[in-house]
Order: sequence, then C-alpha cells, then structure tokens
Amino acid sequence: MASIKSLLSPYRGLPKEIYIIFVARIINALGSFVMPLLTIILTDKIGLSKETAGLYISLSGLFFMPASLLGGKLADTIGRKKVILFFDSFAIILYIVAGLTEPSMTMVYILMFAGLAMFTAGPAHDSLIADLTTPENRSGAFALSYMGWNIGFAVGPVLGGILYKNHLPWVFIGDAFTALISLSLILFFIKETIGKTKEEITDEKRSLEKEKKGLFLLF
Repeated sequence: MASIKSLLSPYRGLPKEIYIIFVARIINALGSFVMPLLTIILTDKIGLSKETAGLYISLSGLFFMPASLLGGKLADTIGRKKVILFFDSFAIILYIVAGLTEPSMTMVYILMFAGLAMFTAGPAHDSLIADLTTPENRSGAFALSYMGWNIGFAVGPVLGGILYKNHLPWVFIGDAFTALISLSLILFFIKETIGKTKEEITDEKRSLEKEKKGLFLLF
C-alpha cells in the first residue's frame, strides 16, 4: 500500500484542470485509429507502393516541425484555447471528410493536412499544462498527461484494427468523435491561461518563466 501511495504521490494535489486534461488525453488516445494504421491504409486501401507510402509519410514528418513552431508562436500570440479550438476543429472536420471519401490520393492529402493541424495545436496543449503548474508540480502534471495518452493508446489501435477491415470510414469518424469529446472537455472546463504569462514573477525559483521580449536565433 505504501509503495502504491509513493507511486501516485507526484499526481496528487495537482490543479483540477490537469485532471481534466488527463481524462481528455485518455479519450483522445482511445480514438487514435488513423495514425497507427496510416501505412496500411496508404498501401492496402489506397494502393500506394511501400516506397511511395514511405515518401508521403516522410514528407508529412518534415512539415510537422514548422507546424509545431507556428503553433507555438500562435499560442503565445493569440492564446492557447483559440489555437486548440481552430486547429483541432479543422483536423476533426478533415477526419470526417476522409471518412466520407473513397480511398484515393485525395484521402492522402486530407490526412496529411489533418496531421499538420493536430501538430500545430500540440504546443498550445503543452502550454496549458505549463501555465497551470509550478516548477514543483510541473513534472508530475506532464507525466500524468503522458500517462493518460499511453492508457488510451494501449486500447485505441486495437479498436482501430477491428474497424479497419470492414468499416474503414468509422476509423476516421471514430477518431474525429473522440477528438471532439476531448476538445469539448478543454473548451468547457479549462479557462484561457495566456494571461498567466503576463503576470509578474518575483519568485527566483521561477526566473526562467519570466516573459522575454526580443529576437532569439537558433543555430
């Protein structure tokens, strides 16, 4: 019993919003049908060769990094929830459209844009956790978030595989539905947090969190 308490201690006493994010991550990951099956969808359902499918997946990966950078900039400029609402909603719509589309190259492009939208929203999701926590409990909050994703992801691809053979449209629509539930939890139960970045920080332990203005160059 003592060992269980010690294992759970990093996750106790966190802001209630973190637990909402935890549940949202589980639900979102439960519907992770598309990405684990993407290579099979491209080759088996759409008919691309393994080489061509690998090329499209690699191209998507190249675009994910600038998409994340753009998402981080937008999250710091217009707000975390606005970025999450716009790009996650865009991805949800694209997944629904993919579910209504016959397997074709059109579906490939739809899925690429849906993935880009999800990655663009990613930094805003992480920023919510950072804004809601302090250095003392931040690692526990992020660990809980990742745990939620792993719990859902342990089941999601299995469900996707069951749907894949005879119910391919529901692979996309199911992914969109769980993403919508996850998005709704964040929109209705978590307030915008960008204002916290404007608060004056006097605690020296949080000196790295102080707002910095100017140009930063990465080499």
